[in-house]
Amino acid sequence: MASYVRESLLDGEKILYEGAVSLWAILPKLLAGLLLLPLFGYGLVLWMSASVYYSSTELCVTNRRVVARLGLVRRRTVEFHIAKVESVRIEQGLWGRLFNFGTITVTGASEAGEAVKGIENPVAFRRALLQVQEIVLRRSGAAVAPARARLEELPLPPGPPLQKDPAPKRPPAPPQPPVRQVERVQQALGRAEDESWLEEAPARRRPAAFSPAAAAPRRGPEPGEWD
Repeated sequence: MASYVRESLLDGEKILYEGAVSLWAILPKLLAGLLLLPLFGYGLVLWMSASVYYSSTELCVTNRRVVARLGLVRRRTVEFHIAKVESVRIEQGLWGRLFNFGTITVTGASEAGEAVKGIENPVAFRRALLQVQEIVLRRSGAAVAPARARLEELPLPPGPPLQKDPAPKRPPAPPQPPVRQVERVQQALGRAEDESWLEEAPARRRPAAFSPAAAAPRRGPEPGEWD
């Protein structure tokens, strides 16, 4: 499988994931072809079309591109740069959910995607594509696309090792005043409170000094004092 993709690989490019057509996807056509084989060869046409689709369909993820090839006589190829992929859509019917296959459509930034039907394990293909895309975008310094699984599950493309983002630094704590300065401020505040209490307290009258002369009773005039 993937003979076309292997022949078109660029220098330094390698295949990281290959999507295969599931036999369960073409089984209905194969059975219908066998049942209708005696009917004017119509069954043979169905059987041959299913076999050709199974053998000629390729869908691969490399460390640079997403490549899809469909058809044998009339060949169609679709290629997207891995950093230009915008979405990977999966469609599964009841038969596909039971036997784990579906239709995959990869769309680019400015190009419509090509639907590739009957791909086995489509969720694994999408996960692999997103993982490779995240690695490539990190190496190029662009915005990282969302990925759903750990990057270590796939082999890394050639290049320098990834560097983890440094942890954010905490802001420095404000400087603390010296102990002596704190004590001086507290003493100054205490003196200010004492002075304000003295100013607000009502004035008290000081008692007069004791005098024996003032305390003695007054005598009346002596006889003959006013003569």
